[in-house]
Amino acid sequence: MAAVTATPTNGIRPLAVTFSDNSTGAITNLLWNFGDGQTTNTTAGAVVAHTYQTNGTYTVSLVAGGAGGSNTNTQADLVTVLVPNPPQIGGISLSSGGAGLVLQGSGGPADGGYYYWLLSSTNLSLPLTNWSIMATNPFDADGNFSNQIPVTPGSPQTFYRLQMP
Repeated sequence: MAAVTATPTNGIRPLAVTFSDNSTGAITNLLWNFGDGQTTNTTAGAVVAHTYQTNGTYTVSLVAGGAGGSNTNTQADLVTVLVPNPPQIGGISLSSGGAGLVLQGSGGPADGGYYYWLLSSTNLSLPLTNWSIMATNPFDADGNFSNQIPVTPGSPQTFYRLQMP
């Protein structure tokens, strides 16, 4: 009889899960289906590690086979992979510089995989989807950023928002 346990069964991506075969009987071969398009064959009693890279809920199945035939154990929605929380920015400052203002930030993600948008609007009540993207920039290797914001005398009041997509 095919049987499987998994630990952990939920967490943020990438999520490494250890699957254990708890099948009984004269089993010689196990076919694991992790629900994300990946499969593997092992022998009876195997412990298998699999890492989920994409968020979602996954159904896992194990087919245990031997001389007496095969048996399948399917566990619907066994593994749930969540999106990690977006990184936070530690500090933001605004100062005058050149022909405008300098927006600087520190304490952001320093692993190179994140970027930010600098949005602007002359109407604070507009939904964010209607704000203009002024800049799309990555954080530097230390988790810092800096943007020059031009200021034109006589132009309408402009609002700015920093957003991590």
